[in-house]
Amino acid sequence: MGKVQGKMLLVQASLTTLLLMLALPTVAQFPTGEPPHPTNLYTCFSTYALCISAPCTEIPQFTDDTDGTDGTGNSFQATQALCECEVVTGYNIGADDCATRAEIQAQPGYLISTYSVAQTAAKGLLSCDGPAVYADCFNFPCQIDENNPARAHCTCPILPGKGGYVTRGGDCDQANCSKLWSAAPAQGNTVANGLLWRQLGFTKEPPPGFTATPPENLCPAPGS
Repeated sequence: MGKVQGKMLLVQASLTTLLLMLALPTVAQFPTGEPPHPTNLYTCFSTYALCISAPCTEIPQFTDDTDGTDGTGNSFQATQALCECEVVTGYNIGADDCATRAEIQAQPGYLISTYSVAQTAAKGLLSCDGPAVYADCFNFPCQIDENNPARAHCTCPILPGKGGYVTRGGDCDQANCSKLWSAAPAQGNTVANGLLWRQLGFTKEPPPGFTATPPENLCPAPGS
């Protein structure tokens, strides 16, 4: 099968979980400017940052309310996180078309965080219940680690985990749900897998070694 060159995959209105992920404002600018908020998804063969298992660290921000106008007082709040993602080359699905991703990659050291199943076989999908928060690292800016080009540091917004979330971080240990991970809404991973599989044509003609249904590799249920 040849490389997919910027074929567009329309997002159906029923995929509300994924649309909510895509509608979030970008928290940092790319070297070439802030990318447009997408209404479509694209599958490309490229180098990208894969963050679905990434551990994250809160980026504290100081809120100055010395004059009392906000009623919150002076405080530190974290609305963004720095996540340690893996640099991967292969098929991936994202919100920017292939030409835009190539333009960003042309800036030395920069990547976009997108999604693929590259970590699925090695890392189980851990389901965490709310109200813990998680980092949404889909279609956000990343910088390749100068000392380890296999890793990328991505700046991602922190979201409430109401309704639960899933991540390939945490080694299938529910105790790790208390930590901050790059993750997706409870059904977001399944939706993204299905979109990627259909775009690649695997649902109709899976190549050798693949099945018509995308892999999930779910962690065992607690207590099982």
